[in-house]
Amino acid sequence: MLREGRVLTMDDYQRLVVAQFFEPLPGLSQISCRQFVLRHVAPILLPNTADKVDVQPSPFQGSMSYTTILNAHSAHAGHRIAVQFRSDKQDLLGVTEPAAFMGLLCPW
Repeated sequence: MLREGRVLTMDDYQRLVVAQFFEPLPGLSQISCRQFVLRHVAPILLPNTADKVDVQPSPFQGSMSYTTILNAHSAHAGHRIAVQFRSDKQDLLGVTEPAAFMGLLCPW
């Protein structure tokens, strides 16, 4: 179990996997994913915490997705929410199947 406040970083292999994920997606980057989470996901899932959230890349990445961790800090509790970005070009089954049920944006 991770202690509160501890940040794990990606190793060389994980950084390579992330670079390969973003390579065919010129309009997308780790920074744009972070901004998306802060601007669109955090206000919905964690309202009234705008100044108490941060977004870090997950230290564990998959080859067909990019995962961030949304951290919310408050006096009452801390929350960690995984937000995963997937490419329909790289993972047809993983994106197309849920899209039939959920649409292009999934609530989790």
